[in-house]
Amino acid sequence: MIYDDSNVSFINPNKTKNLKKDKKSIYARLEHYDFQEVIKVNAEKIYNQMENKLSHRNNMKKLLFICVYYGYIENGGKPEPFTLGQKFNLNKETVRRSFQLFSPTQTKYIPPTINASPKDYIPEFCQKLGLHDGKIVVINNLIDRLIKKDPELKKQTPITLAAGIMWYFMEINGIQVQDPNKTMKEITSRSMVTIKGVYKKIVLLENE
Repeated sequence: MIYDDSNVSFINPNKTKNLKKDKKSIYARLEHYDFQEVIKVNAEKIYNQMENKLSHRNNMKKLLFICVYYGYIENGGKPEPFTLGQKFNLNKETVRRSFQLFSPTQTKYIPPTINASPKDYIPEFCQKLGLHDGKIVVINNLIDRLIKKDPELKKQTPITLAAGIMWYFMEINGIQVQDPNKTMKEITSRSMVTIKGVYKKIVLLENE
């Protein structure tokens, strides 16, 4: 899930106007990306809090990604890093490298804690799969039931667990999509090996 409008606050237009004039600002560099104003402003604030910035051109997209990623978190959002990275043409390995290059140890910027849940990803998965909103409630109830049955499932990352449960839900309900393996990999940013690994655990759990 990339977008979250829940905490959009008032943006001073005079401030953003000045930021646009400064072509070296993070805000100005994000001008041609379709992010909300509050995310761009947050990204600028985060950049200004950083020390030891690697502003070399080769690292600029990584820096923009990091600032936007934490900009969403500062706004109460729960971005999926690999999906967000695609907007900057960053592959998974480069996304991981970005977090290393601009870690709190390197930049001294301490991001807020994010408490994600598998349920956070289900609306986006359903929307991309063309499933109506009523399915979200059913899948969320399934998540609650499975976790109650086996709390160890929570050791999976939230998006990985969500992906595995979504695949399980599709299988038991006979939901068909075109090229399902490719589609699920693109939607969840998780490999099918990972998704099916979680799926198999769920099948075993349900058959106990």
